[in-house]
Amino acid sequence: MSSQIIETNPTSGSATTSSVRVNFGHAKTEINNLERMTEDRVVTTGDYDVQVANFTNDVTLAEGVRILIEIGSLSGGAGSANDTTTPTLNVDSTGAKTIVRQDGSALVAGDLKAGQYCDLIYDATATKWVWLNSPYAQLITSLKEEIAANVYPVGSIFTTTTNYSDSSNGAAVTTALGMASTVQWSRYAQGRTIVGADLGTTINSASSSSNVVTLVVTSHGLSAGDSITVSGFTSDTDANGSFTVDSTTSTNIVYTASNVSDGSLTGSNLLVINNAFDAGDTGGASNHTLSQVEINHNHFVVDGNGGSNRGLETTGDGSGGASGFNSSADSFNFSTSNRLYSDLYTDNNRNITGETVTPHNNLQPYITTYIWKRTA
Repeated sequence: MSSQIIETNPTSGSATTSSVRVNFGHAKTEINNLERMTEDRVVTTGDYDVQVANFTNDVTLAEGVRILIEIGSLSGGAGSANDTTTPTLNVDSTGAKTIVRQDGSALVAGDLKAGQYCDLIYDATATKWVWLNSPYAQLITSLKEEIAANVYPVGSIFTTTTNYSDSSNGAAVTTALGMASTVQWSRYAQGRTIVGADLGTTINSASSSSNVVTLVVTSHGLSAGDSITVSGFTSDTDANGSFTVDSTTSTNIVYTASNVSDGSLTGSNLLVINNAFDAGDTGGASNHTLSQVEINHNHFVVDGNGGSNRGLETTGDGSGGASGFNSSADSFNFSTSNRLYSDLYTDNNRNITGETVTPHNNLQPYITTYIWKRTA
């Protein structure tokens, strides 16, 4: 841009008003051009999606030109705002140019509202007006999606008391969590208690003798018969794998493995994992009928009549004292002289009676939720 200031004004001698005014006008224009900023604000006309702005001093489009507009009360637009994501602005008949956010992303419907002030700068490369003070909705949305994706990576479990639709790969769950539309969910389980998978117990030291391996740990919750996975041995990898616990002490876990050399076993990141609850396993029941073994409560009954009646023997005649019912001790004194008969008729002198045994409630205090698993 070449300067329009007339260096010879004012002429030598008395300066004329007009010559000074011309130079001040040129200087003002050139300063405004250098700052790339209009000196006034105009209210737009037209449609919310196709807006027009006419400044007192025409704007010439160039990289970095900056204008200030106020969105007028325009025609069209639901809710007095833009309907499309690509609204345009035509400044001083320079042509309709799309308005974009400060990061270059598209607007959303409703961004350009009546009465709103917009600070715009021209991007000559993209031929678009960049809205410098545009709402950060898209940036916030992107941030929310990224945070949600980190909180719920693929394989995560989400629980809720809201019954979302499972159509479109759980799109309703995706929307509720503010995640990207590409995320997918599936209904995972009903009536499940979530149990944490065993992350493993560190093995402090280990040794083997005749294929019997002894692990030394600080503490554990294993018992004989439990299934375990052992990992980390490098001195003899045959000690790694899945095994059944033979026996335990408070700090030892013993199992049998084939082809393990006698002596100390070494390695790195030595772990023993309880396989009782592997990730993804299901089990348990809401109701359960106890068997005799689980009840673990038996009464010994004297067979006094050759397999007919069974009876509990008690001394005395019930008058208290040393015989019969002892009221002071709240107990019976038993002997072989008297019997209190009851028609138990049980097998092998000990068993549950013939009464109907119904399942009992096996649930801890609970809250029912819908469970979802992220699949993509």
